[in-house]
Order: sequence, then structure tokens, then C-alpha cells
Amino acid sequence: MAVLSQAPTSAEVRAQLQASPTPLDPGLVHALLAQWWGLQAGFHRLQFEQQQVVLTLCIGERHTLLRALDFQADEVIWDGQTEDLKQLAKLCRRGTLLRGVDATGQATALLKAVGFVLAEPPHPPLTTATYDPHWVPRRPSPLVQPWTRPGSSVAPSEPVLVIGAGLAGAACARALADRGWSVTVLDAATEPASVGSGLPVGIFGPHYSSDDGRLSQITRNGVRLTWQAAQRGLRQGTDWSPCGVLEHRLHGRAGVGAQASSRTHPEHLCSHEASLTQKQSLGLSAQDPVTWHPYAGWVKPAELVRSLLAHPRIEFRGQRAVHALLPGNGPAGGSPTQWEALGEQGQRLAQASWVILAGGPFSPSLLSQSQAPSRAERMALDAVRGQVSWAETPPSTTQAPTWPPLPVNGHGSLIAHVPLGALTEPQTTAWYTGATFDRSPGQADWAQLTQLNRAVPCTLLDNQKNLTKLNALLPALAAQNLRGHGLPTEAPTPWPELKAWASIRCTSPDRLPWVGPVDPLHQPGLWLCTAMGARGLSWALLCADLLASWACGEPLPLEAAHARALLAERKFL
Repeated sequence: MAVLSQAPTSAEVRAQLQASPTPLDPGLVHALLAQWWGLQAGFHRLQFEQQQVVLTLCIGERHTLLRALDFQADEVIWDGQTEDLKQLAKLCRRGTLLRGVDATGQATALLKAVGFVLAEPPHPPLTTATYDPHWVPRRPSPLVQPWTRPGSSVAPSEPVLVIGAGLAGAACARALADRGWSVTVLDAATEPASVGSGLPVGIFGPHYSSDDGRLSQITRNGVRLTWQAAQRGLRQGTDWSPCGVLEHRLHGRAGVGAQASSRTHPEHLCSHEASLTQKQSLGLSAQDPVTWHPYAGWVKPAELVRSLLAHPRIEFRGQRAVHALLPGNGPAGGSPTQWEALGEQGQRLAQASWVILAGGPFSPSLLSQSQAPSRAERMALDAVRGQVSWAETPPSTTQAPTWPPLPVNGHGSLIAHVPLGALTEPQTTAWYTGATFDRSPGQADWAQLTQLNRAVPCTLLDNQKNLTKLNALLPALAAQNLRGHGLPTEAPTPWPELKAWASIRCTSPDRLPWVGPVDPLHQPGLWLCTAMGARGLSWALLCADLLASWACGEPLPLEAAHARALLAERKFL
């Protein structure tokens, strides 16, 4: 972990590395510079060596950042600044080593005052100190108790159980497998990514707000982890594209002002005002409000799910619909117990001490057997139906519509030029628009579906809703003669060119995900990772990293306040 007041540019980092008196591995230098982008104020997770080395960069004012950390350090490399020594000591456990101490300076007295003991004999000019106060430090209990002792490499003797093989479940399984845990993933469908994560293609990207609030910061952190996961496991240009996204800001949405842009180097800005050329590519004028998100793109969620599950420590078991989750007779009070996942006929599907519910709107239904049933009743999720309309891109002709070169969102979305299948010549591509966001589907209660992979019917009316949004998003595209090119402009009538896909996703009442333990006292070992809403591609990897960091007692990928805001049991604190 490193704390910086502001991030240097990649050129400055390269110059500093080249000036190092110690020869550096060129591969590691390249890996660092490849991730040195979008470093605005806040926390950033950089991953190396197949996720075995993780660097958490904290950028901003030191005193603010130190208060935003939630972990106990094993070792601290100190730069000699003394104004925040008391806060630094709060992040140390007894035995934490402090390096970089000036044995000849006046700071030694301040170090002793907060509980550090200098090495004997000292070795001027720099020596070490150990955190070993002669008093008992008062430490608040951690927000979440880890599964193992912090710093321990001991993995459980049995697998962790994840219920749900969508984006959230696959991301949790991979985050734990990368840390050495064995994971079993159950899903009702034959293959992973069968419900909302079966979306043909979706956009991942930051959320801009003028105050850079919590939603913006959390989403920005999540986009980085999604980018990293796609870069590791997917085929660029076929399964995903880091092409950037243009946002047509309809309905008065905030744009990036010049004052905000002047505070950060351009390569670290995650959002800019779009250029005139970019606006013209959408058929818009220089006055139209359009934001350019360079660190964004499109991805096929099902391919991402499959790549996340492709790990030797992960076992996927399909056609395993979990109808009940019952606790065993193990001890309560926070100690792990044995949980049994049961099928429709009451047969045992799996057993584990740690269970993660990642089944979207179906997750709370498995809490009905809780020892604290009132909690299950209060943890209702909002099921939201969504439909995407799409068609194959017609052959290029002088009469064919001019599709935007980049994904566009802002009021619905459009993603064009998406390859269908593997790269071939000539390449068949498709365009996708949507999605609807229907909170009142007018059908059965989606949260009570007994089969996670039950098909959601597509409707002609929803296709028309998507096309109406597209007309507002890109008026110039709608003005072209598109009948016969896969994009009808008339009233809803059957047309053979247009296809559709529909499913459900879920949101929490406050529109933030639920991550972490459900009820550590009465349901030890039962955790949630769900309620991603329409931001699953931008949030799932981050939520999984947060969950795994809590489970393993590691530094968190988010400020403590943001992590608390995502805590599953926040409704009951």
C-alpha cells in the first residue's frame, strides 16, 4: 500500500524508475505503467503476478487517507513526517515494524510517545522501530471479522460455497481462489451466466458527478478491476473492447467543468468533455452536452463469467437449484458453522462453513430459514426486468445507416460493431440498444421464481421503448432511412430483423450493493454479494475484492466509509 498526495504522470514514473540505483525488472516496470491511468483522488487497486501481488494506491491528503484505512499493518515504510503519527500508530498491531526512522532526529521522542520502541543499538542515520507500547492499545472491533487470523495463509479444509454463477458469484469465487481458497459454485442452470449475466453485451464505465461523490468513486474503482479482469481473461475485440464510451447527457446531467479538469493531469481524468470530432461522429453539434469516458468500453458478460470461473481451485456444478439453506449444529457467536444447501427434494447439494449468496433477487428467499427471520423479511430486493433489442449489422451500402464508432449511453444505450462469435472474414457484427428498466413487470413476483434460469419473455412494446430512447439519444441516426436495415421507425409491428433478449436484475432500496456477512451472531459464515442493479459490469469485481479482503483480513480496496456503505448488514447497524 502506498499513500500519495497526487499521482505523477506515467512519464514521471518512468523517469523515476529509470533513475533507480537498483536494476528493475523491465516486465514489472511495463506492468506498472500499463495500469498507471485514471488515478484521481481516492483508492486504486493495481494487480501484478497473476493477482498474487496487489498494490493499493491511496491518493489525496495524508491525514484524510490514514483515517480512511481499515487494517493492521505488518510493516510500515515511513517518510519521517510526524504530524499524523498517532493515526499511523492506530494502523499498527503489536510487533509492527517501522522502517526509515531517523535515529538522530527529534522524531524519536514522538515515536516513543505513540508506542514505538527504537531498535537497540540504533544504526544512524536510519534505523527501525517496533510498535510495542507499554499500555494496552484500545482498538475498535473490526467492521467485519475475518474468516482466518489476519496474515495467516491457512485455507479451509473444505471449499467455500457460492450460490449463483452470475457475475457476482463468479467474481467472488475468483477473488477467493486467487487467495488460495477452494470454491464450489452452484447454479440452477446448466451453464454459468444464465440470468441477468447472460446479457449479450453491456457497457462498463465510470459515473461522473460534479461533487465526485460516493457513487462516482465506487464506480471508478470498480471499472479498474473490470478492466483488469477482462484484459487478463478475454479476447480484445471479440469478447470486450476498451474503446471508451460517449455519454450524451440528456435530462440535464452534470458535465465535466474546466475547473475540475485543471486539478488533475489529463491521463488521470476518467471523464472529459467530448471533442467536436467525437460529437460529430454521433451526428451532434458542438453545443450538445457529451462526455467522453476514455477508461470504459463494452464487454460480453457471459464470456467474463466463464473466464473468472476458469481456475483450478473453482468447481462449477450446474443444474443444482438450491431450495433451502439450513444451518447445522455448530457453535454460534461468530464461529463458523456447517451450512447445508438442499435441493427440491431435500437432498444435500453441498455443505460448507462459509456460504456466499450471489443469486440476485432470489438470494433473500434462502434466508427464510434464518434464526433471525425478521432480518430475512427486511432484506427484500427490488426485481427489475430489462430487455435489450438488437439486430445484425446490415452490409455496408450507400443507403445503410452510419453507426457510431463507439458505444453511446445517457438515455438507454447503443453498442454497434459487436462481433458475433469468433473473428472471421468477413466479420458478422451486430448492434444492441436498451435496456428497459421495468420495476413493475406486471407478471409473477420475479423474486419468488423457483428456477434461476427461467426464461423471461420478450415483448414488442419493450422493443419500441428501446427504439424511442434510441431516437432521443441519437436523433441523426433515427433520421436516416433505417427501415429494412434492422431499425424500424414506425409503430410496433412484427419485423423479422429485430431480435430481443430479456431477463431480470435486482437493486437494493438505497441502490447500493449488499456485500459481506448477513448476521455474524446468528448466521456465522453466511455472506451476501448481490444487488448490483444495472451496474454489475462496473461493480461485481470490486464487490468481490471487498468481500475477499474482509474474509482474509486484508487492506480494503475502498475507503472505510465506502466499504461500510456497501455492508450487507448496514440495514441493521
